Formats: sequence, C-alpha cells, structure tokens
Amino acid sequence: MSVMKELVKGIWKENPVLVLMLGMCPTLAVSTAAINGVSMGLSTTAVLILSNLVISLLIGLVVGCAAALIPALHMDKILIGDIMLLIPGLAMTNAIRNILVGNTISGVVRLAESLIWAAALAGGFMVALTVVNALH
Repeated sequence: MSVMKELVKGIWKENPVLVLMLGMCPTLAVSTAAINGVSMGLSTTAVLILSNLVISLLIGLVVGCAAALIPALHMDKILIGDIMLLIPGLAMTNAIRNILVGNTISGVVRLAESLIWAAALAGGFMVALTVVNALH
C-alpha cells in the first residue's frame, strides 16, 4: 500500500511537470498569439519600470523633506544608502554569470532588465533631487 501511495504521489500529486503547467495556465491562456505574449512582456516591463521610478521618487522626496526639516541630516549620505539597498546588484551579477557560462540570451536579457531597473531608480532619485532643490 505504501509503494502504491508513493507511486501515485510521484505521478499525480507531486509531478513537477504538472505543477509547472498548472502554474503557467494564466500565461498560456493569454498567450495564444505572439502579439499577446509580447504585449504581456512589455506590460510587465512597464510595471517594473514605473514601480521602481515611483518608489525611488517617493524615497527621494521623503529624504529631501526630512533633510530640509532637520538640518543635521545629510541628504546625500542617506540617499546613497537607499540607492545601495535598491540597486539590482545580485541580478546584474547573475546576468553576467549567465553570459560567462554560455547562457548568452538569458544573460543579456537579464542584464538589460537590471540596467532598465537601475535607470528607473536613478531617474526617480534625479527627479526627487530636482524637486527638492527647486523647493529649497
């Protein structure tokens, strides 16, 4: 009975292919054509860019306002610490590792994603610093 239970568990309940396919159902249901897959990828990229831009903008504005209210705070040092927490360093490292081990397409795509992510963060902080300096 235990052998049969393990066999059923391996074939039906914990089958990795079945689990992956069930997890991909929403993606496969939408991606019936190439244009749907491309549009889903572009919308995911847009959400990534805009969320990082807005987050870094809000952090920059909060730090700028706090530094204006409390003169003892060093806005530049606080922002550098925040940037270091948000920058996609591990993603960039993994992308370069993928390129070096021969997964060129995966590495280049991940590196491009990381660079877009970093550019969105830099853009948000840049806009926040511009706004804070204009108001100060």
